[in-house]
Amino acid sequence: MKNYTRLTKKDIRKQYSLIKSYYKKHLKKFGVVLPKLYDANKKFTKNALTLVYLSIGYPDTKIISKTELTEFIRFFDKKVNDVQ
Repeated sequence: MKNYTRLTKKDIRKQYSLIKSYYKKHLKKFGVVLPKLYDANKKFTKNALTLVYLSIGYPDTKIISKTELTEFIRFFDKKVNDVQ
């Protein structure tokens, strides 16, 4: 099993692109807002990282813990204490 806490930036961009294609096809018409991948400082946003992590392997996603998700996001943003 792949260690998802060590996804590369390229992996994240690729997965976000997949999410974006599903969003455009199925959700945009309903007014759903897709979080931006990058913030003003060109760093990944917490919301986009959350979507990316939860969507890995879609449609066969795995159940993850809050701790695991927090660890993944903390790899890219050390200031994150906890994911709510």
